[in-house]
Amino acid sequence: MELKKNDKIIVIAGVIILIISAIGIALYTSPSGREVGEITPPSKTFFYTWNKESRETTLGEGKFFVNKKTPFEQTFNISVDEGCVLNTINIHLTWTDDVTYGIIKKKGLDTLDAKVVCNGKELDASTKGNGDYWFNFTINEKPEDGSIEAKNESEVEQSIKDSIYNKNSASFTVTVRIETGERLWRLLKYLKDKGNDFDLSATYTYYYYTIEENTSSENSSGGEENVPQGGDIPTSGHGIGEFYRNLGYGIGMI
Repeated sequence: MELKKNDKIIVIAGVIILIISAIGIALYTSPSGREVGEITPPSKTFFYTWNKESRETTLGEGKFFVNKKTPFEQTFNISVDEGCVLNTINIHLTWTDDVTYGIIKKKGLDTLDAKVVCNGKELDASTKGNGDYWFNFTINEKPEDGSIEAKNESEVEQSIKDSIYNKNSASFTVTVRIETGERLWRLLKYLKDKGNDFDLSATYTYYYYTIEENTSSENSSGGEENVPQGGDIPTSGHGIGEFYRNLGYGIGMI
């Protein structure tokens, strides 16, 4: 059955309406699911700088005792806050023989040997009568200053913490031995001298970061050059789809 001229026009118009409507629906929402015209916040430039700080601490209770028959050995740990880098540890050991005799010349002086192992390095010292030792260790070098492109300061902090993970602490082992100076033939003095006290403390340095956003005009203008002027910023594809639908309806009226 042949279609009349008016029927053909209606069929053609209907096909055109379907095609234009499909185009309008496709433009209604972007493929990513993000509405057309939505603006992604631009990245900013942040500068970070490492600053050095020093601290002093007592190890344990500060005062220890080494027995002449049994060496002293203990492991200590020093840590700083997360996001900081431990730089150096300096262990300080002092002692004085507490059991001696003689007026003009001290006799029966003890000999104390100390050893500290830290970060794969071993240092030792030995003195007679008294001692003042420093055992100095480098744990981590100073991190480099730099800059990061990020949306906010929280992203910068997380990036820095990831790059210095597990660099905020270190442990070290102190071993102390003493040889008493009292002779066995001076039995009373020999028995009286059980060993000796010694003191332990430490100083350490570490680095912490500070963050500053780049507020120069060049950086702050980023992301604005493609924004239309006059407030005509499209917020969705509604207008485009509506246009094609209205156009289709208009053709249908032909």
